[in-house]
Amino acid sequence: MSIAKNIKCTDEKTSLSIKQILNIKDSHITFSEEAISKAIIHGHMANVFTGVLTGEAHRCEYCGEDSVIRHAYQESWIQLLPYQEVPTYLHLYKQRFRCTQCHHTFSAKAYYVAENCYISQALKFAIAVDLKKKVSMKDIAQRYFVSTKTVERVLDSFFKEPRKKPNSLPKHLLIDEFKGTSDCEGAMCFIISDADTGKIFDILDDRRNFKLRVYFQRFSLKVRQRVTHIVMDMNASYDTVTKDVFPNARLSIDRFHVIQQITRAFNNQRIQAMNQLKKSDPQDQKDYRKLKKYWRTILKKNTKLNYTAFKQFPLFQRKYVTES
Repeated sequence: MSIAKNIKCTDEKTSLSIKQILNIKDSHITFSEEAISKAIIHGHMANVFTGVLTGEAHRCEYCGEDSVIRHAYQESWIQLLPYQEVPTYLHLYKQRFRCTQCHHTFSAKAYYVAENCYISQALKFAIAVDLKKKVSMKDIAQRYFVSTKTVERVLDSFFKEPRKKPNSLPKHLLIDEFKGTSDCEGAMCFIISDADTGKIFDILDDRRNFKLRVYFQRFSLKVRQRVTHIVMDMNASYDTVTKDVFPNARLSIDRFHVIQQITRAFNNQRIQAMNQLKKSDPQDQKDYRKLKKYWRTILKKNTKLNYTAFKQFPLFQRKYVTES
């Protein structure tokens, strides 16, 4: 492919400035004075840097012979990190080479972008960093002007799922369930963590008993007998499964779920007491508003209540009273 002469004419100052902006360290990528422009790409106004990738190829990549000659240029569009919330592209002309022996052609390579890829390495790293945060894939895709599938491919390339060893289980297990996505087999997912390290051991897309039994029975009985402690919530179905597959494990209820049950029971009792108050009685209505406004104070731990400081509370006739 023939390219304009003004693109091929390298300007050292412009080339150095653009390379510093784009963090390009490859000496074979050069830019001309007219390298920066604006263009509408995929319906968005974008910044475009036009450059040329040259290089030398002494041997053919296919046959290994030293019969390589320069060929035409190949045009490629490489998506970069957005600049000032505007999509940015590198319009790169790559030098092509042709082997006179096997007649194969190939392009010059640059570390800045992987082979057969049109997304820069810097953009991939930025997406990978955001994937470690509590941000949805859709939001990441909108931020970097890519598709959600592209974000998924970056996730697959950077974070490979570790293979579980069927002869190893943590000695102390933490198990719980959480709401799954629409593509999961069950409505709720099942998570298994190592209590000693706090790291996730595995996540199952179904929490039903027969699925859990099949999963844990992949491990040998000797491995399952090494599990000595399991911490879980008050789900009665887990109790039967864990006792069958882990004969030596002691079960404990997570204290968070114990406090959660107490808090719910106490709140239900408070609401029942509020509903028994008469709407026609002014004093009952005052008591109703007190129970509704200060519900957090009622749930406070005894040790966290203030017994000494006097304050004015709106529903207590502006009298100076303590929190207790």
